[in-house]
Amino acid sequence: MSFTDDEYAEALSLKSAVLDNWKDLKTSSVQALTETFLLRNGSLNKKEINWDLHVERKGFDILLDRLPWGISIIKLPWNNYLIYVNW
Repeated sequence: MSFTDDEYAEALSLKSAVLDNWKDLKTSSVQALTETFLLRNGSLNKKEINWDLHVERKGFDILLDRLPWGISIIKLPWNNYLIYVNW
C-alpha cells in the first residue's frame, strides 16, 4: 500500500497529537508509538451489521488503560456501523 505525501503528513500529525495528549507517552517518539502500538497483527470480522477488530496483545498494552479517550468502540461519521475493538 502506498500513501500520498498529504496522507503521510496527516498520519504524522495524528500520531504527534496522540503523543501530545497521552501523558504516559509524552516523551516518546512517533516511531516508538508506531512500533509499540500501531504495528500489530489482528483480525477484522463482520458480525451482523457491525465489525469486531481483534488486536494482538503485548506487554505495553497496560498503558492503554491510561488513555484519556476510549478505544473500545469506534463510530465514524461516514459509516452506519460500529467497530468493536478488543485489545
